[in-house]
Amino acid sequence: MPRSLVSSWKRVAVSGPTVDGREIYPQELIDLAETYDTAFYTASIWYEHEREFGTHGTVYALRLSEDTSDLKPGQIALEAKLRPNDKLLRLNDLGEKLFGSIEIRPNFAGTGRNYLGGLAVTDEPASIGTQELYFTAQTGPSRN
Repeated sequence: MPRSLVSSWKRVAVSGPTVDGREIYPQELIDLAETYDTAFYTASIWYEHEREFGTHGTVYALRLSEDTSDLKPGQIALEAKLRPNDKLLRLNDLGEKLFGSIEIRPNFAGTGRNYLGGLAVTDEPASIGTQELYFTAQTGPSRN
């Protein structure tokens, strides 16, 4: 598959309590969306947060989503466009590692702000409200 494949926007995190008892704060997601710049640092996609299996692609872009009917008042969501490689596409075809799990790095590179250090693909995301990742070849215009 060509390295030019980029996914549509997919929700990878929602502010609020996680299923494992942690909390994702709105400001963390705001920082990630506002600071993410692939010219500064490109976050890789990892298998279950493990580096030993190599990268499964990169995160192409991030944005916030705040006004959707499935979010509770005060919640915000982080959405990502991903650039998968062949390893991730094979896993996805098998119906495995279908959700994203963000890696928040505080005070990244001394900036004083949170930054997306990486994104794992997993079958058990900690964040509630994540969307299933799937990749298809589009023949029409890309959706924003």
